[in-house]
Amino acid sequence: SLYPSVMISWNISPDTKIEGETEGLPHSYTPLTRARFRTDKVGLLPEALKMLLSLRKESNTLKSSLPPGTPEWKDADRKATAYKVAANSFYGVIGSPNSRFYDKAVGEATTQNGVWLIKETIKAAEARGMDVVYCDTDSLFVHNAARTQFEAFVKWCNDELYPQLLKENGCIENRIQLAYEKEFERVVFAGKKRYAARFKHYKGKEAEANSKPEVKGFEYKRSDTALLARRL
Repeated sequence: SLYPSVMISWNISPDTKIEGETEGLPHSYTPLTRARFRTDKVGLLPEALKMLLSLRKESNTLKSSLPPGTPEWKDADRKATAYKVAANSFYGVIGSPNSRFYDKAVGEATTQNGVWLIKETIKAAEARGMDVVYCDTDSLFVHNAARTQFEAFVKWCNDELYPQLLKENGCIENRIQLAYEKEFERVVFAGKKRYAARFKHYKGKEAEANSKPEVKGFEYKRSDTALLARRL
């Protein structure tokens, strides 16, 4: 949820965008695009995003309390997914010229803040001796880091790095959080967003000998495609 988190943290919305002077007006600042958004009132889009993310959290909490696979569990799962999709669509609506909410400056502020955050995270990782081998919109892969070292790095980013960075940019709320998701025993890259990897652990759970690999950007035993496509 990078883009929703960015929009809430910087209070990015067409109705909070500042045109002209900002003297005496509390505002956030986007370092790459230099857009400014007032912070003395919550914007329309951040307010709606907070509501959607809160509803998603409620659905996920309910889901975790139910027996997996039951009708009630499936209902909570569908609702949680729907809230997630709706929240993630806000940036797309802002960035579409066909939308009544279209605002190029607002869309660019959202994406470029994401770019800035991942670059700052890479810089901090390299300063600690880690080799950053790959990054994407909202993730990075590092080499030459022990599990405990990376766990400590993630905690430091969340406790110190991001709060300080956002404070320097005038943000009065911080929704930016980094998560340590997985470690690979081996990974092979064929290009951007195209790799295959064998897990070492995923969200703290150790992989087993028969654990399926993670495959991104390659065709991989799809059973929901047409016969002709499978043969191709």
